[in-house]
Amino acid sequence: MAQVAEQKKEQEEKEPAVCRSVAVDDLGPCKKRLTVEVAAATVKQAVEGALADLQKTASIPGFRVGRAPRAILEKRFGKGVLDDVRGDLIEKAVHEAMEGKGWTSLRHPHVDEKSVEFGAESGLKFKAEILIWPEFEVKEYQGLKLKRLKVAATEDELARGIEDLRKRKAQWAPAEGKIEPADLVIGKVTLAADGEAPISRDGFTILLEEGMVGEIPVEDLGKKFAGKGPGDEVSIQTTIPVTFTAETLRGKKGTLTVAIDEVKRARLPELNDEFAQQFSTESVAAFKESVKQAILREKERMADLDLERQVHDQLIQMMPFELPEEAVVAESHRILRRYQRELMARGFPPESVEEKIKELQKHSLEEATRRLRTLFILERIAEKERIFATEQELERYVAAIASSSGQRPDRLRAEFSRDGSLDEIRAQLRHAKVVDYIKSKAQIAQG
Repeated sequence: MAQVAEQKKEQEEKEPAVCRSVAVDDLGPCKKRLTVEVAAATVKQAVEGALADLQKTASIPGFRVGRAPRAILEKRFGKGVLDDVRGDLIEKAVHEAMEGKGWTSLRHPHVDEKSVEFGAESGLKFKAEILIWPEFEVKEYQGLKLKRLKVAATEDELARGIEDLRKRKAQWAPAEGKIEPADLVIGKVTLAADGEAPISRDGFTILLEEGMVGEIPVEDLGKKFAGKGPGDEVSIQTTIPVTFTAETLRGKKGTLTVAIDEVKRARLPELNDEFAQQFSTESVAAFKESVKQAILREKERMADLDLERQVHDQLIQMMPFELPEEAVVAESHRILRRYQRELMARGFPPESVEEKIKELQKHSLEEATRRLRTLFILERIAEKERIFATEQELERYVAAIASSSGQRPDRLRAEFSRDGSLDEIRAQLRHAKVVDYIKSKAQIAQG
């Protein structure tokens, strides 16, 4: 009897249904259009309830609080009440419709305002577009077969590591002769696209071997400047990436024009003890050993990342599903922000972070698709295995970023909370724990 009474109480406390009917149209991968109707009786009841609540608190000159006549309240506040009820019912109806289907939203639903029909006597009808989490079956993920890379530093890798550090300390001087593939070009850059006003910047620097003109990747960039020099002009036909800062230019065909003012070439420092001391080593031999150990540490990290990639690859192959394009584009922007945070947490200098972000921009859409697929799969596994990121883990991560960037942890956490980064970090930590769990259950061979 007690159990029956408790169930009855729960039913009474539960809010009554809002939707009279819900029709669903498929618009593409994970994208739906809802056509929702709310009965006139439900609308009328909501309006009556809102006016009753208002009557209890409204302050009207000439009347005590709670004593103002209903007709006066309707005349003074009626439109505002109807607008509030309309918005509240739309939100509740969408939530109810999605809950009834067992869907989880990828973004805030978009209500077609032109479709909204609303009246206290006629009821409510509207259309809304939603993006939902993909639906797929979670396959068996324990016992994966993985292979860990061998870790060693070759002579060629050591030579390249030393060369990179020499380049970091290079002095840039005016170049003689024609442009070479590793030169630095300085000049006025103009980006023109159909139907848009051109964007120009003077004194723009382009390191040709990076293959980027600002945010735009250019294939064989060095070859396009071959044989040119100060006073020359180079025009490049391009497709502006969908990750471009200016939204109106994203995805459009455009022309990059570079008017060359200066060309500089790197002069590498001599490899001697004096150079070695700039890296806190006493001699060339100690410097080389330091570079070797750095290479080994990086290879250990890369071996760990390769294991993680293998886990992701196998999960994606086991559980395929489609993704909406807008979700992929949004994720590409999040990837760049997340990667920047990771580099800062690991203590990379600002100039190095900027270089790596530019490199990532070339492949951010492909990576976004992969990461979204992985995200959804790992999230489902986290739910199944009840894996969570603790607040202590979150605090340690934020503290590491704050320490490397010279900020106070409490202020940085507040900033992350405001811009939504805190939830992203929490999910990132949770997913890393899921991968660790899968690796702990995997068969790992040494490669």
